[in-house]
Amino acid sequence: MRRKNIDVPKHNGNLKIKRVFLKPKAKAYKKTIEAINNADLIVIGPGDLYSSIVQILLTEGISEAINKAKAKKVYICNLMTKYGETNNFSVKDFSDEIEKYLKGKLDYVIYNNKILDKEKIKKFKKEHPELIEPVKIDKNLDSKKFIGKNLLLKDSFEHDPLKVAKILISLIEKGN
Repeated sequence: MRRKNIDVPKHNGNLKIKRVFLKPKAKAYKKTIEAINNADLIVIGPGDLYSSIVQILLTEGISEAINKAKAKKVYICNLMTKYGETNNFSVKDFSDEIEKYLKGKLDYVIYNNKILDKEKIKKFKKEHPELIEPVKIDKNLDSKKFIGKNLLLKDSFEHDPLKVAKILISLIEKGN
């Protein structure tokens, strides 16, 4: 399936994506690998799971470099599921898919735990019809790995960059 067929499904969008691959294969830029090796923190996401994030992890050398790096690996979970791509996904589903293509473990997963009222979600979905529902929050997530916070901009269904940055900075400081 081509990337454009994921973004705008030409198939039954309710079908689960089983596997994603790059054709032709791509090799990581040397300076990218160097940057990963020297990082204090590696942040993945948020973004379209299969058509943005996974394709980067599939680039030859990227997953290997991330796994070898001493930096903490953090995934910022999406706020909403996307039709034809992540229907019915939960925080754990997103995390599991990232780890599958990373071929390694994440140290932390940051996710939104603030629930907006249905009217605000309905309004946001009108502006973004490709989005389905807020990502489900699994019960009994390991609190050492999964960090649930209110990540939303005031009266919006978008990540607040300052709230996210504050968490990321705290994770860097935690390691010092």
